[in-house]
Amino acid sequence: MDLHRNTMIASSLLGLLTIGCNAGEGTLALVATGEDAAIGGFPVMDEGETIEFADGWTLEFDKYLVSFGRLSLASASGEVGLESDAIYVVDLHRGTADVDLFGDLAAQRWDQLGFEIVAPGADAIAVGDVADADVQAMREGGFNYWVVGRASKAGVELSFSWQLANPTRNSQCTNGIDGTQGVVVRNSGTSTAQITFHLEHMFWDSLGTDSAELHFDPIAAMADAQGNIDFDALAGQNLTDLRDAEGNPLVDAEGNPIVYDPASVPLAADNLREFILGAVSTQGHLNGGGLCTIKRL
Repeated sequence: MDLHRNTMIASSLLGLLTIGCNAGEGTLALVATGEDAAIGGFPVMDEGETIEFADGWTLEFDKYLVSFGRLSLASASGEVGLESDAIYVVDLHRGTADVDLFGDLAAQRWDQLGFEIVAPGADAIAVGDVADADVQAMREGGFNYWVVGRASKAGVELSFSWQLANPTRNSQCTNGIDGTQGVVVRNSGTSTAQITFHLEHMFWDSLGTDSAELHFDPIAAMADAQGNIDFDALAGQNLTDLRDAEGNPLVDAEGNPIVYDPASVPLAADNLREFILGAVSTQGHLNGGGLCTIKRL
């Protein structure tokens, strides 16, 4: 973890130690991060573990734009603490983003925290160095992710620029710091709601499991003659009959066919394009690894 993230989490942890019921007011800082993977790509070290592609590819991002917002807070009893309409566009590749501050919140536990990852509207806020032209392109295209990068293996370099329309509502988020629900706003202090995006999900070969591997061979097989991978071209890869660029079955190191397993995640079609959209819909977490209930919109 980077120092900034450690500081944010430490601040939130202190907030968990001060649990009161309407004991004054405090501030909630909204932060977004794609962790070290967004900055340096893959492979990447995460808490002593190397996250890497099973098929030997390396990957770097040039841009990882995400449009999200509509942060909401409520208590277990139904008391509403916050209902924000604000939508923000951040570039996770540029590092952890300090997105917004919400003051004058009742200092207590807010069990129900939710947010949406949706395309930006007319009033969307560009955070940091995000270009207004990029926000406008996302608005006009109706997409909430714009991912640009390069992948390399054995002297081959491929590029991609994927504009994804994959909106979700993330609700009932568990706090990744201690496993409790939502966040605690500290009296006269600032607590943190860090929306943590796990970028490795995009390249998983299975959903709903902790044993997923990262693969890029099935994606690389769909590159055009110029070495560019169009996202829509991935619809040509059948999840149960993945092929390389020459049309041969793709196999793992033991010679077994590579098969993608969506588990219980519903897909519009059994192809790699739809699988990646399903995987990306699971990226958003709260304060590290805190899981949310996800509804695709």
